[in-house]
Amino acid sequence: SRTAPPVSKGNAVTAIHPETLYVVKSGDSLTCIAKVHRTTVKAIKAANGLEGDRIVVGAKLKIPTA
Repeated sequence: SRTAPPVSKGNAVTAIHPETLYVVKSGDSLTCIAKVHRTTVKAIKAANGLEGDRIVVGAKLKIPTA
């Protein structure tokens, strides 16, 4: 009887959804950022722990990409 080879723990990292870091610029809104990155405002807010829709210039937002 054969057993499957052990799974490398290093492969677990690939299971995490990749994300992009975006620096907020003047005139940006969560809606515009979401459209450009093909995601949703809700997903951006969840990834960054945002409660409201306010963002500030220079803020670094995690953009979920999956």
